Amino acid sequence: MKSMMMTASLLLMLSATLSFGITIDGNFDDWADVAVAIDDPDDIADDDGDVKLVQAVAEGDTLYLRMSVYGEAAPQNDQRYYYHWIVDADNSVDTGFNNGEYEGNPTGVENPIGADFFIQIGRRSGADDGIYAYTLDETTVEENFPWAAGGDSLEAAVLLASLGLNIGDTIGFSAFQEGSSNGWEVDFVQTTVFTLGVAAPTAVDPVEKLAVTWASLKY
Repeated sequence: MKSMMMTASLLLMLSATLSFGITIDGNFDDWADVAVAIDDPDDIADDDGDVKLVQAVAEGDTLYLRMSVYGEAAPQNDQRYYYHWIVDADNSVDTGFNNGEYEGNPTGVENPIGADFFIQIGRRSGADDGIYAYTLDETTVEENFPWAAGGDSLEAAVLLASLGLNIGDTIGFSAFQEGSSNGWEVDFVQTTVFTLGVAAPTAVDPVEKLAVTWASLKY
């Protein structure tokens, strides 16, 4: 995937002039020209929940999102997976969920954000288990948004208005996955910042992180 990365100036030009035309259909060819925002190492036990890369692009009234894993995304097995993209809408680490630590333990995220919104694709035994966007206090802002999975990737589309956002806003952005295998091990990835509809996300280099378990979050 590193071959998809371009220089910052070229990314700015492409994002300002091209329409990517993302379609939520489980075919990821239309993501080929979208910068890889977050590239993450193979660092947890369950490859189906181990985040490999994250992409995002805003067009019109919609934020389009992609996540790839080292195994199979949203597999048809008896495990539970909760894939999340997170958005810091006000660019303040002091509000929302600080992804730099969990229960007083560092997650390995070098530049934490304060996530105001969580966009979740939840799966339980191969069936949907929470397809919604919500706030830190678990207020649902959009439910059953379009999403699709295929191979190692899944993609989704949420309305910018659901997140209180507009084209031109600058946001903090990251992702994580929590799964039932290996003691509810969680894979937090690094963070980036980008301006919706104007600049592509700034790519961050993969950084090795500590394993974190989140056994109390899902039962």
